[in-house]
Amino acid sequence: MERYKSSLHLSLPGYMNDISSRFQENDCCSDAVITVGGEKISLCFARCGESAYQVIFNAISEIRSILPEASIKRISPDLIPESKLCQLLNLNESQLTALCSTKAREFPAKINSGKGNTWHLKDILQWMYNSGHYKVNRALYETSLVTQQINAMNKIKHQPVALSSFDRPVKYAVNKG
Repeated sequence: MERYKSSLHLSLPGYMNDISSRFQENDCCSDAVITVGGEKISLCFARCGESAYQVIFNAISEIRSILPEASIKRISPDLIPESKLCQLLNLNESQLTALCSTKAREFPAKINSGKGNTWHLKDILQWMYNSGHYKVNRALYETSLVTQQINAMNKIKHQPVALSSFDRPVKYAVNKG
């Protein structure tokens, strides 16, 4: 079994001061680091499972049983900022800029996130694997694939995805390379 790390960032309708007690009373998500602030809650997981899909959707199901009124605002890892990309590739910013210029046809395109230079982690990991110069963690790739798909659903709907929309799993393909 692989270990998959992800973070779910949720929005809540109105401030709810009983969130922590809801999780404790139901012995739910005891493996998560939970951060609550106003109408937002973040849960960071590191769970073992057969697939990222299974682990993430099991977490969503657990959260849904405790917070049915919550909606997914975003899930990570999906977007990777320039500073983290430099760390991942073991490059400095000028080396990354040169790489983007010299490998412009192959290197993944930047995402216009309004927060500086950002890329989809899945695309970067796929490029790393295809280049043959980097070892890619399969669990990280698989997790980034699932999180990118969930965030894409959010973007299409132009609003957070309600947890209730995850009643039936959606099939997806994973490059197990």
